[in-house]
Amino acid sequence: MKALLLTWAPAVAMLVLAFWWWKGLWQEGALLAEKRTALGRVAPQPAATVGPTGKIAAKAPDLPDLLTTTLREIKTEGAALAELKREAEDLAARMPSAAGDEIIVSFGKVEDMGSETGVAVRGLLKQFTGQEDPDELENSALEWMRVQGRVPEIQSFEETPAEIARFQSRALQEALGLPAATEAAMQPLIQEAFAEMAAQGLTARHKPSTEPEAWIKKRSRALRQLMLKLRPYVPESEGPAARQALTTVLNLGAGFETKYETYPRTDSSDTSPHLSGVVMTGVHWPKVPW
Repeated sequence: MKALLLTWAPAVAMLVLAFWWWKGLWQEGALLAEKRTALGRVAPQPAATVGPTGKIAAKAPDLPDLLTTTLREIKTEGAALAELKREAEDLAARMPSAAGDEIIVSFGKVEDMGSETGVAVRGLLKQFTGQEDPDELENSALEWMRVQGRVPEIQSFEETPAEIARFQSRALQEALGLPAATEAAMQPLIQEAFAEMAAQGLTARHKPSTEPEAWIKKRSRALRQLMLKLRPYVPESEGPAARQALTTVLNLGAGFETKYETYPRTDSSDTSPHLSGVVMTGVHWPKVPW
C-alpha cells in the first residue's frame, strides 16, 4: 500500500500542476480576448478597398495621419478651454465680491429691470389717480416690494451713465405707455445728465451719510434740469400721473429713502400732547419744476 501511494503521489502532483497551468493559460487567453474586443470598439475600423482581383481587401489605418488629427483636435480643445477660462475670469472680475454668507443675485438685463419697474410704477399711478382695480392691489403691492428690494442695484446704475439711462428710459416708457421712438430719444438726454452728475459727485455713492441737505439741493437742481429736457417727450406732462412718474423713476436710486415724520397728537384721556409718527418709504425729492 505504501509503495502504491509512493507511485501515485507524483502522478497526482503532476495532474494538479497541469490543471493549474491550463487554468492560467485559459484565464490569460480570456483576458487578451477582452482587451482585443475593447480595442476593437474604440479603434478606427480599416477602410475597405477593392483589389485588382475584385475582392474586398482591408486597408490598415494610417497611424501618422491619425496621430496628427488627434493632436490637432487636442490643440483645438485646449484653445477653446483657454478662451472659456479667460471669459470666466473676466466675468468674475466684473462681479462684486461676496464675503461670508453674502449672496449675489442677478436681476437680469438692465432693460428688463426697467420694464418691471415701469409696471410697478404704473400700478402706483393707478392708485394715485384712483383708477386701481381692487383685485389688482395685492399684485401691485408685490411688484413695488420687488422694486424696493432692487434699489441698491439701481443705485449702482448711477455710476455708469449708459446703464442708468437704459434703465430709466425703459421704466418711463413702460410706466407711461410711450412708443419706442420716444424711449430712444430720452435715453441720450438721461445719459448726458448723469454723466455730468457723476463728474460733480451727485450720484448715489457720493450721498453723505450725515447732513445731506446741501448735497440733496445740488442733486435736485440737476434732476430738475433733466426733467425740463424730458418734458416734451412726456404726454400730458401737466397731469399728476406724468409728474409722479418722472419724480419716481428719475430719483429711484439715491432719492429712495425712508422717513419717519412726527406730529403732535392728543389722547382723549389726556390733555397733554403726545408725539405720533408715520414711516414713509419712497421718493420724496425733487418734485417736477412745473
